[in-house]
Order: sequence, then structure tokens, then C-alpha cells
Amino acid sequence: ICSGGAITTVVLSSATAGTTYTWTRDNSGTVTGIAPSGSGDISGALTNTTASPITVTFTITPAANGCSGPSTTATVLVNPTPNAVATPSSQTICSGQTITIIALTGNVSGTIFNWSRDNTGTVTGIAASGSGDISGVLTNTTSSSVTVTFTIIPTANGCTGAPIIATVLVNPTPDASATPSSQTVCSSTPITTIALTGTVSGTIFNWTRDNTGSVTGIAASGSGNISGILTNTTNAPVTVTFTITPTASGCTPGSSITATVLVNPIATVNTVANQSVCHNAFTSAVNFSSPATGGAVVYNWSNNNTSIGLAAGGSGDISSFVGINPGTAPVTATITVTPTYTNGVSCTGTAMTFTITVNPIPSAAATPASQSICSANPITAIVLNGAVSGTVFNWTRDNTGTVAGIAA
Repeated sequence: ICSGGAITTVVLSSATAGTTYTWTRDNSGTVTGIAPSGSGDISGALTNTTASPITVTFTITPAANGCSGPSTTATVLVNPTPNAVATPSSQTICSGQTITIIALTGNVSGTIFNWSRDNTGTVTGIAASGSGDISGVLTNTTSSSVTVTFTIIPTANGCTGAPIIATVLVNPTPDASATPSSQTVCSSTPITTIALTGTVSGTIFNWTRDNTGSVTGIAASGSGNISGILTNTTNAPVTVTFTITPTASGCTPGSSITATVLVNPIATVNTVANQSVCHNAFTSAVNFSSPATGGAVVYNWSNNNTSIGLAAGGSGDISSFVGINPGTAPVTATITVTPTYTNGVSCTGTAMTFTITVNPIPSAAATPASQSICSANPITAIVLNGAVSGTVFNWTRDNTGTVAGIAA
């Protein structure tokens, strides 16, 4: 029998009428349940308190009419109740990982450990049932943590012990989604916040970014939604790539996701030389250029003094034109040029200024305009003046061969 089970009643009989039966048994210390001695048929339950099979021998003595007959024996082999120990009895893993082998042991030699598990629909990998130590990979197909329970039943010598359980908590693989996943911005303007979401509750999103040397502003790494201002320190567009890694319950996926921001440069205008021309003279054509590359640059300009002959504003290069200044003082116009850089989005750059000065035509008046003198006498000083301030008067004279005295 199995320990704790009732024996089949040992029925005692004899050919001699009126025979009575007394009996004793051994191993009463290791097998409990039936008394050490008794009379009549033998019945009851026997419990083996050890981990090995034990044979209980009943010695039966018949007696009739005051005479005792020879003794006989009846035996009951009492197999122990097997037990099971699972090591480890509980563990936590990430989806797709190999579990720590669950080693199954017991105190009864030769015990067989049969097991079954639950949640086979949501967690795949290890079979629904098996025998012996438990190993393999468990994959959680949901977005929530799932506990897989293994129920282990020990069996030895045809006897079944009490079931035990071992559990494996399988945390899901977190995922990540970035919105927007790509965008284009002007340097030194806020990016559209990159919202990070996932299907697994409680996911933490850690991220890093590249090109920190050429694009400044947002940190090299961080956690959670991504926002801030990126400044492109170069003259060309630079793509900043954010690499996002989700983590939930200590689990990370096999690969991360990325979100990109194309940062256009701040466009500038190469220096244009100031110029000066005389009234009714042509200016030099002005051709604008920029060190910015990778996009189209449009140059819009404004003029604060249209009296010189140039319009109040325009776009693109400035062609040569006739400078106008009918007055008596120089006239200066300041031209402000603002570049607009376009590469996906239009970005206004840094303005630059230069000047065009139109000088007036000088005039001259001599006082006295004519005079007569005697040879070798001083002339009346001829005073030279004009309408234009700062005029320099250069002069020459004729008849230097016949009239000496004043320089040529």
C-alpha cells in the first residue's frame, strides 16, 4: 500500500471450528496506524514515517480448545509518500529570456516529477506539461506581466505525493513610439516636443542623441519626452538622431527606436563693401552670397534713402544704377540685407548692412573774376569758393613763358 492508505483486511480463518486469532506486528516505530497487537481480522491504515519502503509483518497465532497452533505471518509493504522540492520556487524574467532551471528533488529515491503549467495561451515557449527538471525560454505575448505557475506532482512506487507549485513572473517586452518621428526646424527655435509612448504600463523612456559638437542646446541624454532648442553651429543642415530605449520592470527590447530632427543653419550674408559715387555716375552691381549650404538662400533688402536713385526694397542682387544727388552735400543710403534659408522649412537669417554714398557735383566761383595790374605788382587775391562744403580747388595758368611770378 501507499503510506496513509487502508490495507486490504487480512481475513483470518482455519479448518478448526472455534479457532481464535491473536497477532502482533513489527516496525511500529516507523510505521504508525495499526496497533502493535490485536486479535481477529487485521484492518486499518498504515503510515510510513520514513523515506524508504518498509515491510510490516503481522505474526498471527491461532488457538482452539485451549491449544495453540503454529504461527503464520502476513506482510504489508508500506511505500513512503514522495515529496517534491522546487529550486528556485519563484523567479522573475523578461520575456524571451531563458528561465533559471527549476531543479526538482525529493526525499524518496526514484521519485518521478510530472508537471503542468498554466497561461499557455499568453506565454509561449515551454510545453504545457512534462517530466523532470523544468527549463526553457518563456515569451510573454501581452503588454502586462504574466505569472506562469508550474504544478509539480511527485510519484514513487505507484504512490503520489502532495502537489507543489513553482512560479515564473514573465515581464513583457516594452516598446516605444515617438511622435513626431521626424521634423525639420530652424536653428535656435524650439523643436516640436517628441512624445514617447508605449503599450506597457510604467515604461521609462531613456534617450541619447548624436552630433552634440555641431548642434548644441538639448542635453546628450535624458529620460521622458524630448523638448528644447537646438542650435546649429555650422553652415550646413545637420540631422540630430535621438535613440530611445524603453525600460519596464527591468526589461529592455532587443533594439531601440530613433527620432530625427533636421536642424537648418542660421544663414548669414557675406560682407558687401561700402561704395561712393558721384552724382549721375553708375554704382557697382551688388551680388549677394552666403556661406550657408544645403538649401536655397533668398536675399531681401531694404533701402532707407530712396533719393539716391535706389528703390525702397527688393529681393535678390542689386543691379548697377545711376546715383542721384543734385544737392550740395553727400547723401548716404543704408541698405539692410536679410537672408532667408529654405530647406524643408524657411528660416530667417542674420541681417547685414552696407552703405552707398552719392556725392554732389562741386561748383567754383572766383572773386574777383578779373583784374588788371602793373607788372611786378601783387595781384588782388582771387578768393575761390563753392556751394559744396569741403571743395578743394585746383588751378593752372597760361602764359607762363611771358609772365613770370605765380606758379604754373
